[in-house]
Amino acid sequence: MAPIDNATGAKVHRPQIQPLRPRPPRVEPGPAMPPDSLELTPMRPIAPRQAGDGGAAARALGQAYADAWADPTLRLEVIAALGATESAEGAHILIKAHEDYWADRQGRLAVMKALGNTRRPEGIALLVEQYDDFRSDREMKIVALRALGATRQPGAVPTLRKAYSDSRNDRQLLIETIRALGDSRTAEGVAALSRAYADHERDTQLRSEILKALGQTRRAEAVSPLRRAYADGWSNTQLQLEVIRALGELRTSAAVPALQQAYQDSWADRNRRAEVVRALAKAHTPADPLP
Repeated sequence: MAPIDNATGAKVHRPQIQPLRPRPPRVEPGPAMPPDSLELTPMRPIAPRQAGDGGAAARALGQAYADAWADPTLRLEVIAALGATESAEGAHILIKAHEDYWADRQGRLAVMKALGNTRRPEGIALLVEQYDDFRSDREMKIVALRALGATRQPGAVPTLRKAYSDSRNDRQLLIETIRALGDSRTAEGVAALSRAYADHERDTQLRSEILKALGQTRRAEAVSPLRRAYADGWSNTQLQLEVIRALGELRTSAAVPALQQAYQDSWADRNRRAEVVRALAKAHTPADPLP
């Protein structure tokens, strides 16, 4: 009941007082924790993205090859696709398919090209056999050489070195062998090309082919022979330009110091400096991965 004012007789309304809430206890800061004592939960490493399963695709294509026995055109497409799987299974299917084409020249050529594209060592023996076979004509030998280089396997280089020796009097085969050594992208291929460059001191055209092949190896080991070639070719502008281009084609930062030196040496040659600039741009362009 509200109280009454004695003087006026009116009711007096007093404000209601809310009860005080208890204050939380004051927390005194403790000693700082040294950073070394912090235990952090290690993060899980991110798993690398897995490549596609070429084996599964090869097995499916193997069944497609068997089903297409009455369709020669489709079979040739299947053979090319088996090479693209880059798998051991694809290589084994192609080796068996080669037997089916013992009397079909175009079929054998297609199988050889596909074996090279598998980037696998399993097909090397068959390709070597085709190159060495006395019944193989020039085209068959050239396709075998190209396929051996395309495998990018060190095991293919001995036959390519032998082909280099055998083709001294056959310029076309010699150039094909040099290109195959470059395509092999192996340290052994770089060594073979370095020796070949020394063998042809007076043949500028062939030396140009060898320099291009060294660039195609995409190997850091090729920088040293290219630097030597640049120094030795001081009187041959064509060869020096080929060296600059080859250094760029290596697509490796290991070539940058050599290109910087070439740029400084070309202070009076605007065209050569422009060539170095283009090569430097390529030197930092990622190349397709090595096997």
